[in-house]
Amino acid sequence: MEDTNKNTLRIRFFGAIGITSGSCTLLEYFSCNEKKKLYFLVDAGSFEDEDCEQAKVRSIFLNEIAKKIKIIFITHSHKDHIGYLPELIKHGFRGKIYCTQATHNLIILNLSSKDSKKDNNNYLRSISFIDIEKLFKQGFGKNQIRIAKDFMCGFLRSGHILGACSFYFEWTENNYGTHIQPKNKEWKRIHFSGDIGPNSKKTLSNIIYKCYQTPQFDDRTNYIIMESTFGDKYIDKENIIKDRINKLSNVINNAIKTNRSIVIVASTLDILQHILIDLLLIFFNIENKRNIISLERTDYENINKIYYEANYKYKDLINYNEIFIKNISDYFLSKNVNDLIKDEGNRIKFKYLSDDFLNNFNLTDTDFNTLEKRINELLSISLLKKVNKPKIYIFTTKMFNSGKYADFLKKYLLNINTIVLIAGLHLKNTNGYYLKNLYNYKNYEMRDISIDLKSENIRLKDIKSQIEDMTDYYFDHADQEQLIEYITPKEDYKKTFTVLLNHGTNASYEALKNKIEEKICNVHIEMPKFNEWLNLSTFEYEEEDIIIDNNKDYKIIKVNDIYIKYPINYRTEKLEKIKKFIENMK
Repeated sequence: MEDTNKNTLRIRFFGAIGITSGSCTLLEYFSCNEKKKLYFLVDAGSFEDEDCEQAKVRSIFLNEIAKKIKIIFITHSHKDHIGYLPELIKHGFRGKIYCTQATHNLIILNLSSKDSKKDNNNYLRSISFIDIEKLFKQGFGKNQIRIAKDFMCGFLRSGHILGACSFYFEWTENNYGTHIQPKNKEWKRIHFSGDIGPNSKKTLSNIIYKCYQTPQFDDRTNYIIMESTFGDKYIDKENIIKDRINKLSNVINNAIKTNRSIVIVASTLDILQHILIDLLLIFFNIENKRNIISLERTDYENINKIYYEANYKYKDLINYNEIFIKNISDYFLSKNVNDLIKDEGNRIKFKYLSDDFLNNFNLTDTDFNTLEKRINELLSISLLKKVNKPKIYIFTTKMFNSGKYADFLKKYLLNINTIVLIAGLHLKNTNGYYLKNLYNYKNYEMRDISIDLKSENIRLKDIKSQIEDMTDYYFDHADQEQLIEYITPKEDYKKTFTVLLNHGTNASYEALKNKIEEKICNVHIEMPKFNEWLNLSTFEYEEEDIIIDNNKDYKIIKVNDIYIKYPINYRTEKLEKIKKFIENMK
């Protein structure tokens, strides 16, 4: 039981423990002033395998408590961070969702697609989305808001994808009087990184986004929940943008000279966006090469419209027959010019778009109207228009794995006059993963492994196209070096802090943990336990407590990985018989 004379914060991980999907962490804040528990959720992601144990266990608890959750904080719009939202709404969640405006737009897009359930759109429309950039008024990392008495929230830029952020929460254990100023209170802080992008102050891996903002290190007790997707991966980033552009240029030049087509398979929409920007750079101011690229239709036909309208107003980037999202707000530019900040040199700076993007395209006008016009002209060039006989096709992994374009893919995979370029992180045992490793398999392995195109399979041994692996050039996660940089305090910071690593495999956790301990001496690191309350006052895991729902008291216990939910007044002897029966099951 909590000390009713103190505020307490407990957290409970419901996904992304030892795996890279299902991000979802429950916060329980007991306010001794209000004498009640308040529930919050950071992310509500789906699992890559919805039949996995973590998914089944999570649904038992969260579906019961959904209607008690006050706020869900969403770090970004990938499905492993938002995919469980409709299920929570279905089971009674009627609180608010806090996220950036760009993340809100992308949530609606991703969860209301043709492949999603029909009810998702109605579910999402029934919930209030709060634009944290408006709520916090001053933007990323500028200020905090009050969630409850002596419980504050702030957000920082994470640079992972458009609109991505990290959240941090600060609270006091003591029940201070209203006359005590915040600066005189003793605070604790917990920081949720979300997914961290590959742009830091030291190294830039793409020219689109600004670098991530790091957690604060001061006199507060610090807990950091950090992703570890690339915890075991080091990427040479010294000249990565230049090297990537050169490699992509060489592939395109080779295809043109040999009269071959290029099929680009991007792991995510964000990686696709990076490729588009690189293609713009390659063809920028180059005549007679603006009609050789085509984007095939997908459920995400207007994804680029969202990506660019989050930074400025513009004409349609790509022509499509079917429009998926209509009338996306141009809020980020024309409706709130305060989001455009001028630096000491009087240059316009955008909310997400980096200075490197503006510099690479010579967009350095200080006059806003001139700058807007030039950006519109650049992004509406015919290079990215749909054409009759394109030489470059771009797919996302979702399309490539879905089989929607089976005939098209079969045609090009079996064609010696095709170059297939693989970009981004492709999970094990996916089509992109198999193609990426095509030249690493032995002959007998290639006979047994097939590309699954739903309508039919293609054995690796039958693939005739040339495979170009650019997975180490296109990525949207911080690597091991940047993850360590993310949590490295200044040299004069001597206070011990705690880092809990999630959203990574066991191998990435071990590699990152060992490397962090080599670099930082005043840190405690561990992997959090799945589905157990961690009390941040004692930093101890606690047994399951009573869940109160619909004025009925329940308990949930675990016996041999089976969860039993029963009323608190259930007869003990009957419960013991059930437990013994389960224990004796083979």
